[in-house]
Amino acid sequence: MPVRIFAIDAALLPNSAADVQVTTADELVMMVGKLAAHLIGQNVDIDIEDYDYIDTIDARRIAFAEGVDIPVSTLKRAITHRSIPGAHKPSGRWEMPEKEFHRWFAAYKKKKKKSKF
Repeated sequence: MPVRIFAIDAALLPNSAADVQVTTADELVMMVGKLAAHLIGQNVDIDIEDYDYIDTIDARRIAFAEGVDIPVSTLKRAITHRSIPGAHKPSGRWEMPEKEFHRWFAAYKKKKKKSKF
């Protein structure tokens, strides 16, 4: 089944006139390469940190280092309810962008702190 990708115009709105069909992984890789080349030509700063992924064990270790014990069930619920954008399960263990985990974790700590009072 082809994946439909709509181009986004300068106002960040979908532009159905620029509809593109990607039917193979090779076409998708080629498109990503062209997009990267275009962004480099536009001097767009891509933060490589956005692409660092951690698994649930690493996420819990980060939290534990700050004195917070996140139950596995709480972390998995956050992932499955899409509270941590970009999380996925490529094999046996969930992975998430480290940056998104830190955003979720900051909110989790605030919420937990409020519930203590």
